[in-house]
Amino acid sequence: MNRFNLAALSCCCLLALSACEKAQDNKNGAKRPVNIISTQVKQGALPHQISAIGHAEAVQTVEVRPQVNAQIAQIHFKEGDIVKAGQLLFTLDSRGVQSQMVRSKALTEKSKAEFAEAERNLKRTEELAQAGFLSPSAVDTARAKMGSLQAQVAAAQADERANAVDLSYTQIHAPITGRTGAIALKQGSLAQSNAAQALVTISQTDPIQISFNINQSDLPALLAAQSQGKVPVKTQLPNGQTRSGELVFLDNTVDKASGTLLAKAQFANADLQLWPGSAAASPSNWPNKKV
Repeated sequence: MNRFNLAALSCCCLLALSACEKAQDNKNGAKRPVNIISTQVKQGALPHQISAIGHAEAVQTVEVRPQVNAQIAQIHFKEGDIVKAGQLLFTLDSRGVQSQMVRSKALTEKSKAEFAEAERNLKRTEELAQAGFLSPSAVDTARAKMGSLQAQVAAAQADERANAVDLSYTQIHAPITGRTGAIALKQGSLAQSNAAQALVTISQTDPIQISFNINQSDLPALLAAQSQGKVPVKTQLPNGQTRSGELVFLDNTVDKASGTLLAKAQFANADLQLWPGSAAASPSNWPNKKV
């Protein structure tokens, strides 16, 4: 269970006597003094404690999906591996896209050659028109043809860029660092961009978050503590040890049915002691916050 401590301003004075020591006479009959232990009066903060049940959850979970339809040629990781952002996960069969890429490049070169010829033809037509051998309409026709071929060059170049993008989609990289789940399709299967199931999911487990609910009556004290800086939180690990983190999220609405507010705290989790979906028994502290 999660415990949270918010502090209230208080003054205390501690005066203690040694354990039930009775005054005794010394040899001369005088009273022997009683030992007195005292502490200085100090102004401090007493914690306000809140308890809540929490559950661990990944900071983010990403579904890895193909952007093109192609056969899976190679898988570069194993289920459950921790992968780094940018790491190659899947290689798809790229032969179809590569042939389209070659074709688009050829069309681009053809369009460029035709455009260059039309440009030279326009120049010659303008010279002959100035000499009186051709009418102005011939110049207009040559200029229109050159403009049309220029548009064809632009379209061919756009197709070439689109094919280059499709070619890049045949290599699927990890978008985030995290732990992989089960692989939906094996090597040799057809990956489809519109499939209902993702190829694999990746969950970020370090750091990790614990979500919990607090009563709306505790919200003012929490906001006051939060206004003074970061709010430290502690959680109890399955092995009985505690780990420190900090509050990172407060929902913007109180649930009308339960009168509670969703909150989240974030913790380092390199050793994977906290697992997404598991219950977190977490004593959590916000000490020394004057409210």
